[in-house]
Parts: sequence; structure tokens; C-alpha cells
Amino acid sequence: MNGLDKIIAQILDDAKQESLAIQEKAAGEAETTLAAAGEKVKKLEEEQVKSAAQREKSYEERLRSSAALKKRQAILAAKQAIIEEMLAAAHKELLAKPDEAYFAWMEQLLSRFVTDRAGEIYVSKRDLERMPDDFPAKIEKTAQEKGGSLVLKKEPREIDGGFVLVYGGVEENCSAGALFASQRDELADKVHAMLFALPVRSRQNNFHCDERGVGTARSGTSRAFFRKKVYRVRTL
Repeated sequence: MNGLDKIIAQILDDAKQESLAIQEKAAGEAETTLAAAGEKVKKLEEEQVKSAAQREKSYEERLRSSAALKKRQAILAAKQAIIEEMLAAAHKELLAKPDEAYFAWMEQLLSRFVTDRAGEIYVSKRDLERMPDDFPAKIEKTAQEKGGSLVLKKEPREIDGGFVLVYGGVEENCSAGALFASQRDELADKVHAMLFALPVRSRQNNFHCDERGVGTARSGTSRAFFRKKVYRVRTL
């Protein structure tokens, strides 16, 4: 082998060694890259599983929250319905009172609303027809005690009960319906406190409240009892 052949052989040998080194380096880098990619894929899969679990948990929490809200709304609606029923029953019971008790209530109402001026008073057709003979005198006496006067008009008003006062052309509606309406929120609060702000089992009135606060009458306790209780808390 002459000198040129030796040089060429050396160059080829060096090139081969360098090529092997490059291949080994590339293989190592490829292995590192594949390992890193595998870790990324594994981490991504774990994150996806975790995210799916979180979404499922969030969905379950939303379902529970929605169910709890619907439960509260249903309980509230039930309470409101009971309150409305009790107020309506109290209103009806007031108007159905025997004449003596009803006109005694009218006297109390007069004492509250009559003023020291001269005026007129109107009642319903039903009350005009069943009014005790001495009641007009009681109306005038109550007005005089306040320093005023009242004339009972024979023209009936379209009211359910109670009366309408007129002073100087200005009317004050003191009918039963108007009084219940004007004090509805206050009366509803009182009924709510009486029916639902009780211990789980009341010893006083045989009334049972479950853990939701919804009250029910136990055996032997009639709704008339609760109507009576509601009527007693009225401020009319």
C-alpha cells in the first residue's frame, strides 16, 4: 500500500468511527426524546383522568345542589300554602262569627279608627240587615267619646265586613278584607312563627314538626284548632 492508499484508508476509517459516534449519539438522543414523550403522554393521560374525575365530581355536586334547592323551594311553597290557608280560614271565621261576637269586634274596630271629626259610616248590606237595634247608638257613642260624630248611612257598600269611614269626602276602608290585606305580611309572619318556629315535637298543642320544619297535625288534632290559633294572633 503506497502513501496515498494509506491516507485514503485513514480518512475512511476516521469517517467510519465518526459515523458510529454520530449514530450512537442520535440513538441516545432518540431514546431520551422517546422517554420524555412517553412521560408527557402518561402525564397527559393522568391529567385527563383527573380532569374527568373532577368534572364528574363537579357534576354530582351540581346535582346535589340543585336537588337541595328544589327541596328548599318545595318546603317553602308548602309553608306558604299552609300560611295562606290559615289566613283565609281566619278571614272566613271572622265573617262567620255569631252576630253578638261579630258586632263586638266591630265595636273594637270603631274604637281604633274613629276620629274626632264629623263623618259618615257605611257597612255591607248583610250587616245593615242583621245589625242589633242598639248598635247605631254605640257607633255614635264611640264617636262622641273621641270628640267627633258619625252618621250611619243606609246605603250599603260592597264590602265583606267591617265598615268604611268617610271624613270630609275622604274614605278610609276598614273592611275585613282591606284590613287582612294591609296586615297580610305581619299576620303571615305571626302564623309562620306559630306553626314552624316550634320544637320538633310541641308539648302544648299536639303539633308535630319534622326535621324539614314542615308541620302536620297529629291524630286527634283538627285544622279548626290551627284556624283558632291563627285567629287569636290577629291584630285587626
